[in-house]
Amino acid sequence: MRIRRTGLTSIVARTALVLGLVAATCFAGAAWLIQQKAAAVQEASALNELEQLARAEAAKVRGSVNEPLSRVRGLADATLALMERGNSSRAEVSALVRRYADADPAVLGYWLEFEPDGFDGADARFTRSWPDGEPADDTLKTFVAGLSEDQRISTDSGRLSLYWTREPSGQTSLQDAVGPANDLQLDGPDAEKYYVAVRERGEELMFEPYADEVSGKQVLMTSLMVPVKVDGQFRGVAGADIALSTIQPNWPRSAPTSAAWYACSRPPGRCWLRRSSRIWASRSPRIWGRCWRS
Repeated sequence: MRIRRTGLTSIVARTALVLGLVAATCFAGAAWLIQQKAAAVQEASALNELEQLARAEAAKVRGSVNEPLSRVRGLADATLALMERGNSSRAEVSALVRRYADADPAVLGYWLEFEPDGFDGADARFTRSWPDGEPADDTLKTFVAGLSEDQRISTDSGRLSLYWTREPSGQTSLQDAVGPANDLQLDGPDAEKYYVAVRERGEELMFEPYADEVSGKQVLMTSLMVPVKVDGQFRGVAGADIALSTIQPNWPRSAPTSAAWYACSRPPGRCWLRRSSRIWASRSPRIWGRCWRS
């Protein structure tokens, strides 16, 4: 008699199928874990390479700005000496800043920004108002030309705010502080970030690159800033603006390896690299900070 084993065969087949599915799932999971682990190792290696490169290149950039930074320190110290004298005019401090700008053709300009009554406590003497509204450009230029230098470097609120900048001809010129547009916001949501950063941190800073108009052209630049303090109290900022093209020869010239490129360009937002110009930068705060705060 033939015994039928259909039920048993069905159970064995189902068991084999289930075991096969479990094995396939385990294999796929293991492959995924291995892939993730390999990607993590690759990314960690790439970030480590970029960080080491950033450290080395930041040292070069730091070396290229040490000289102008020492001049900004000198400007801050000389300004403090005038303030301590007690009878210095605003025109005198303007002449001081001009000497620094004249002596340093590699820098776009030197400047001073002060807190209200931060320089001489005499802001009230220099305030101005526009009851009929600010005049048109030509009229305003005529008005500014008739002012003393003390007045030209005083904002409408009376603050001392001066900037000696270099023209394309190589000559330095004074940018006046007349008019609402030239009276910087020092507090609130519209406050100038560079000024607030130095005031809040109370230490020397190199501001992250930004674009600004110089002689009618947009220029990518950075600012070196030193706080001006009297008995530990913040009074203002001494600064110098430097075009990035001036220090660009000292920017990274060595390109990261293909592994660094691959690992860092895959995750969106991790970093960007431009090999053609030999400039790379990272959106990772850790690496960006190495470049600008090391």
